[in-house]
Amino acid sequence: GDDQLTSGTWQFFKTDKAGNKALVKEWVFEKNQFSRKVIHIDGDTISFKLSVVAENDSLLEGVELNEDYLTIVDLKASLENQKLPEKYRNEYRIRDLFFSALKKFNSADSTFSPVLKNSIAPKIYTKILRFPYTDEEEETLKELQAKTKDAEKAIRKIKNDPQINLARISTQEVAFYISVLNAIERNFLMPNREIVKHYKSGNLAYINREKFLDNRLNQSLVELDVMTVFNNDTTTGKYSLREINADNKGDSFENLGNLAEDILSEIGLLRDSIDIYIEEIKREENLSEIEGLLIEKYESVNQLNDSLIGKAHRQLGGFDANKAIDEFIEETLKNYSNIKSTEEKMDEVEQALECLNEVEELIYAVQKAPENSFTIRDAYTKKVFNPYTFTEMEEKAKPSIYKSFETVLMPAVMGNLQNLKCNKISAYTENFDNLFEGMIEILKRGDTNKEERKVKRTKDASKTADILGLKMSF
Repeated sequence: GDDQLTSGTWQFFKTDKAGNKALVKEWVFEKNQFSRKVIHIDGDTISFKLSVVAENDSLLEGVELNEDYLTIVDLKASLENQKLPEKYRNEYRIRDLFFSALKKFNSADSTFSPVLKNSIAPKIYTKILRFPYTDEEEETLKELQAKTKDAEKAIRKIKNDPQINLARISTQEVAFYISVLNAIERNFLMPNREIVKHYKSGNLAYINREKFLDNRLNQSLVELDVMTVFNNDTTTGKYSLREINADNKGDSFENLGNLAEDILSEIGLLRDSIDIYIEEIKREENLSEIEGLLIEKYESVNQLNDSLIGKAHRQLGGFDANKAIDEFIEETLKNYSNIKSTEEKMDEVEQALECLNEVEELIYAVQKAPENSFTIRDAYTKKVFNPYTFTEMEEKAKPSIYKSFETVLMPAVMGNLQNLKCNKISAYTENFDNLFEGMIEILKRGDTNKEERKVKRTKDASKTADILGLKMSF
């Protein structure tokens, strides 16, 4: 029950099924500080050393030996034992069965506390050196935190810009610069986030910060390896950093502040380089405005397609109508994006916008198709009395015409969605109204025996429409 302070050597054994014990690891405490961990494996003895030597600016503090403390020990061990084989550094972290045992004590404590003493699980304390931040370090770390957020925000703004997203599809240079931003995130912002994380958690105050920063900062990089995916092709290249100074001679904290500022400047230069290509593509203000409308229409038509076209249309057409329309929408924007010259884009942008407008009208027409098909089915279905069974039966009026509607015309009208072209969409949209209105009109006709005989002999949609007098396009 009494709290304890770490000292001496703690040994941990593993017992096999036969009851044989084998020494697995040892924790060594010097002056109540965790100074070394020894691991015994496969006949090898591996030692992890931790510095316990006080320095002029260090403070020796007592802390509870728990998971938070062991996170700090992990950091110290990784910094001071970098030449150990990766196998041992990965497989044998400081956390081990000792804390599982404490959790079991705590479980028992929570179960029996009403009849026993308040706590039977002892708290273990140890000592550790803390290195207080100087005012300059505090200022630099706060600056790093703010500038890392600014850099992340700047990159996010670039990547979320719809004009840049359009340009990266059509312009290899823009795709390359976006890949450079990804490389900057990997090589600079990710290490910075780790530094900020350990600063905010307090861990950074207990480790050798100079060594930690030296291991995290890629301040010696003068160029980045960049992998770019463009038009389904992957290329590798180099990008020479223009703002990040590899010749900084100050201490790690001074370099940290300089590097954070340099990263922001480098991102600014990349944005400027991207903007040059954007302006080359969109030299005319009118073109930029219409392209903005095109992007808005592209997004709204995609949403409309997803919300209105679904399972009922798949059943009606025998294929995924939503996917067919979606692929055409994507192809339309991609074809426009692949146009290189501004002059040609100015010729094509309004046609692309009009095409998507017509797709929107087509979607509304397709949406109503299942309901209208049910209406036609009900209209052509009549009930007759069967004198043999004394029951009512359903039979189709003008059965060969209805069968042509169901097996020839309707599948063909829906099938057009699998072969969409901008100059055909308006006619394909009219097909739906012309078919449904025409079928109601045919039902009202008097003698259609001639048409009924003819449609029986053809499975061709165009011929069937001509026989029935329907204005349709296939």
